[in-house]
Amino acid sequence: MSDLLSVGEARAILAAAPLRSRPTRVALASARGHVLARAVRSDRDLPPFDRAAVDGYAIRLAEPWQGDHRFRVVGSVAAGERYAGTLRPGTAVRIMTGAPVPRGADGVVMVERSELLAGGEVRLQGPFAGSAGRPGLAARGEDARRGDQLLPRGRRLEPADLAVLASVGCIEVPVVALPRVAMINTGPEVVRPDVRPGPTQIRNSNGPLLRALLEGGGLGSIVTERAVGDTQSAIVRAIRRAEEAGAEVILLTGGVSMGDFDLVPAAVTEAGYRTRFHRVALRPGKPLLFATAGGGRRPARDGGGTRTGDRGAERAAVSRAVFGLPGNPVSVLATAWEFVLPYLRAAAGRVDVGPSALVAEAPERIARKPGLTHFVLASLSTAADGALAVREVAGNGSGDFVAAARANAIVPLEADHPVVEAGARCVVHPLYREGWGGGSWQ
Repeated sequence: MSDLLSVGEARAILAAAPLRSRPTRVALASARGHVLARAVRSDRDLPPFDRAAVDGYAIRLAEPWQGDHRFRVVGSVAAGERYAGTLRPGTAVRIMTGAPVPRGADGVVMVERSELLAGGEVRLQGPFAGSAGRPGLAARGEDARRGDQLLPRGRRLEPADLAVLASVGCIEVPVVALPRVAMINTGPEVVRPDVRPGPTQIRNSNGPLLRALLEGGGLGSIVTERAVGDTQSAIVRAIRRAEEAGAEVILLTGGVSMGDFDLVPAAVTEAGYRTRFHRVALRPGKPLLFATAGGGRRPARDGGGTRTGDRGAERAAVSRAVFGLPGNPVSVLATAWEFVLPYLRAAAGRVDVGPSALVAEAPERIARKPGLTHFVLASLSTAADGALAVREVAGNGSGDFVAAARANAIVPLEADHPVVEAGARCVVHPLYREGWGGGSWQ
C-alpha cells in the first residue's frame, strides 16, 4: 500500500480541520467579497413612503376616465420634498421620480402623457382607472417591511448587496474576518527580487506569486513575510515570530521534501503543530504538508502515524494552520490553487470554496502515467461559436515558471486513468478568475 495520501483524502482532512472563524466589522466601501457574519434586517419600510416611480403628475380622480382628461395643477414636489396638503378630486401635483406621493393620490401619470395648458391646468391622456391599482408609484413597504431579513448570514457580498446595506444605514458591516497569513521562504539560495543574485542564487518568485493569489482573490491579510536559512532552529523561530505577528495561517515554501536540508516537517513539529498529512499522491507538489494547532480531535494512532489516523477525522475547528509547499514555482502554484486557497476561502466564511470547475474540449491528447493525480498546466480559450477548448501548456517541469505564465487553467487528471483523449471533454479548473461565467479566454 502506498504511503501517499490521495488528493481526495487530503481535501477531506483539510475540510475536517477548518480554521476557527472570527467575526469583525469592515467599512461599507470595503465590504465587497466578504461574507456576512450575521443577517441584515431592514430598519424601516422600503420604500419608506409611497414613492413616485416616474416623472409626471400625481392625481386624485373625480371619476375613472378612458380618453383625455383635465386636472387643475395645485403644486409640485421634488425628491426630498413633501407636499403638505391632501389632493382633492380633479387636482394634480407635478412630481419627480423618487418624491413622496401626496396624500389622497390615486396614482401618477407619466409626463409623456401630459400637456400643460393655460390657466394652471394639465391635460392627461387616459385610460386611468383607480380599480386597476395605483399606477406610477411604488407603495410604502412593497420591497420590504421594517424588520424583514434583507441579506442572510453567510452571504458573500456583491455590489448590489452594498446598495442594500447602504439603504439600511449599515456602514460598519459585520463580516467573517479574512484569515491573517504569514509567508516564510526557506533556503539561503533564494534572494529578494531587488537583489542581484550570485552564481548559485535565484530570485524569490514564490513570494510575489502567493501574495498576488491571496490579495487578488481577497482571501487573506498578509501580516508578515520573511526568508530564513536551512536550519531547523531558524525555521522554528520564523514560525514563532509569525505567530507573534498574529498569523493564523503560515505558508512555508521549500524544505518540505525528503532531502538533507528539508527541515520544515521537523521544525513544524518542534513548533507545536500536529501534522495532519505530509506527502500526497499528486504531481506537481507531492511533498505537500498540512499541520494544525489549537483544537481539533486527535485521532488514535494505528501504527501509520497521524497521517493514517486523520483520514477519518471528524470536523473540528483549529486556531492555527501551517502549509508546507514545495519550493518549485509550478508546485507552489498548483498546491496553492488546489489546496491552500480553498482552505482560506472556507476560513473567510465562503461556501463556494473551489477550486471552481468547468468542462472544455481537448483538441489534443493530454496524458500522464497512472498512479498520481496530475495537475496539468493548460491554456483555456473560447471558439467563435462559444465552445471552450483546452490545450496543455508545454513546459520543463515544476521549476518552469515561464511556462506557468502562459497558463490560465489547470487540467486535473485522475490517478487511476490520467488521460484525456483528443476530442474528449474534460474538467478544467480556471486560474485567477473566481466565479467566471463567460467571456473570452483568447
